Amino acid sequence: VAFRHAMQVEKSGTFRQAAAAFHEAATLYRCFADHPDLFAHVTAYPRGDRVGKQGDGRVPAGDELSDVRSVLAYVCVRLAHLSHDALGDPKAASRLYREATATDPFPSSV
Repeated sequence: VAFRHAMQVEKSGTFRQAAAAFHEAATLYRCFADHPDLFAHVTAYPRGDRVGKQGDGRVPAGDELSDVRSVLAYVCVRLAHLSHDALGDPKAASRLYREATATDPFPSSV
């Protein structure tokens, strides 16, 4: 929900609100990626046949967690763009780009 909201707010041109929404989405995805059994309630991420058991709740299996990390990397990149272009904070943008490259399970060679 936070990710969809961030995309909608960014399209409407309110970049400070978009940055806040992307930050919220990044925080939730990071919590979910790091501790899926504790934070499964914070996402509507679809669970298919590849769902595994971890802890006492239903959590995504390895391939699905790679998908979650890819989405997290994308959210970090969008937030980095907003931080640099709209908010004028190149240090935050640089940190977010580094986090995106470290997070993405399939980083681009570009």
